[in-house]
Amino acid sequence: MIDNQQVGRNLMLLRLQKGLSQQGLAEMCNVTHQAVSKWENGAALPDMQTMLFLSKYYGVSMEAVLSGEISLDAEEEKAETLPAVPEPPAASEEPETPPESQMEAPALTWQQIIGLAPFASRETLETLARRCEDQADMDILPALAPFLSREYLDELVTRVKITDTAALLGLAPFLSKQTLDRLLLGGNLPIPARRTAPKEERESPRLHIARKAAAEGNMDWLEEHFDELNGDEIKAVCALMAESGHWEELAELAEEMEMDSDGQEALVKEAIQREQDDFLLNLVENVGMSSDTLRLILDYAMAKSNWELINALTDEL
Repeated sequence: MIDNQQVGRNLMLLRLQKGLSQQGLAEMCNVTHQAVSKWENGAALPDMQTMLFLSKYYGVSMEAVLSGEISLDAEEEKAETLPAVPEPPAASEEPETPPESQMEAPALTWQQIIGLAPFASRETLETLARRCEDQADMDILPALAPFLSREYLDELVTRVKITDTAALLGLAPFLSKQTLDRLLLGGNLPIPARRTAPKEERESPRLHIARKAAAEGNMDWLEEHFDELNGDEIKAVCALMAESGHWEELAELAEEMEMDSDGQEALVKEAIQREQDDFLLNLVENVGMSSDTLRLILDYAMAKSNWELINALTDEL
């Protein structure tokens, strides 16, 4: 659990290393100097948004601030150059046992951890997740899975019993093959009745496998089964491959697959957003594109003055 006193000491040390007064830091965080004093005395913790700002401003990870991993050498070096600063006042000895709220901060909820996922490091997220594993929410865990390591997820599903088939399907692309096989063959998962959810509302098992193949660039499987996917499934797979950076594999696949104009436009927009000019040139030269999609590429090429792409488009339009 988080030690408020240790976190307060870390915050005070980092502030002094920046040469800031409590009032100066308070103005930066848009709080009162009394609030900063409470942080450093261990009487309270900054909210998560403020803690994220402080970790970025001080150039340290949030995990270091919360777990007390601030370098002692930096503290000793700073002590030689800064005037003495009085230690934070000691907590009152009455009552002998301080309130629980001042002894330790509550663990974050899974929803709060998901909100931090785009900004925190993988190590920090896994540390925070370990502190609330006993309250793991299998419904929202798949949303956090892309930000966690496969090794940690494999460990997590062995400690947290999964009894819901839908939760396992959401985690399947992020688990190792050995762990997934063990869960599937363990016989502990219920087989849901067909009437529990309309068929059209559930993602097909084939699309789940296709997502995993796309994320790992497994071209053998994709080339063999791509023509079995429907239009929406093709769009989903292409978007995931683009997000995973498998552009060369996607270019090979684009030459062989049949995609409607909506799918072409979605794929081109992914490439434009990531400025994949070579990929766009390959599409223009080797894939039959709709006129609307070609005009979309032309607008992008004109804006970038990419004459190689413009020349290729001139022959197609």
